[in-house]
Amino acid sequence: MWHASQFNWLIPLVLTSNLWAGMAPAQAGAAFRLDPPRMTFSPSGSGATRSFRVQSTGDQPVAVEIRMKQRVVDLQGNETQPDAEADFVVYPPQMLLKPGESQTVRVTWLGNPNPPSELAYRIVAEQLPVNLPTIEQVQNGVKINLKALYVYVGSVFITPRQATPKVLVTQAVCQAAGTGKQLALTLENQGTGHTYLTDLKLRLAAGGAATPIQLQPPDLPGITGENLLAGSKRQFLLPCPAPLPLGPVAAQLEFVANP
Repeated sequence: MWHASQFNWLIPLVLTSNLWAGMAPAQAGAAFRLDPPRMTFSPSGSGATRSFRVQSTGDQPVAVEIRMKQRVVDLQGNETQPDAEADFVVYPPQMLLKPGESQTVRVTWLGNPNPPSELAYRIVAEQLPVNLPTIEQVQNGVKINLKALYVYVGSVFITPRQATPKVLVTQAVCQAAGTGKQLALTLENQGTGHTYLTDLKLRLAAGGAATPIQLQPPDLPGITGENLLAGSKRQFLLPCPAPLPLGPVAAQLEFVANP
């Protein structure tokens, strides 16, 4: 499972170092990139078909396969990706690119033409294991051969007209954690569109606090910039401010919606 975030990424499946999508330099061997890393589709009409570009950035031919995945995010932000091949037509689904060559990929939405809320997917561009270069490493006197496979993961949103987010705090509890306290904060996007949480302000109050406590972005690590999908819930664990007692907390979140 992957942790959902605002980024789209390039993942080496075997090597240990990571390169973020859109930031990978031209390199030796079979390498490629997918552009753009994020795309919004209309559920119907001409906007239901969009184009991506796969470009070879290495000095060897590269074989690439395009697949579509659904995004399912749990309360802790872990993302699973069930297959969504039946919801899209991808053409071409596979390609072999020479060094410097590019290929346009057309993706067409085949799902519900009138969804009640926005739907979130991943577009996955995966390198196929064809004539891969071998990298030798020596660990504890043992020679290890590694073959580098890369995967680009982008974001696709099927967005109906006037889709808007509506993020509420559905639960806030100051609870014991080891020798200290932590704030368990549950946010729910009850709206019809996703949003990134930016310019956050969190106001907290409880029976034992004389005045409300307001937290700013630096006080909210792990929340600022997070993507909250339509209809999803997320729980965040934060340090609980000292004046707050253990137990339920009244919480109000303010933020700037950023799609």
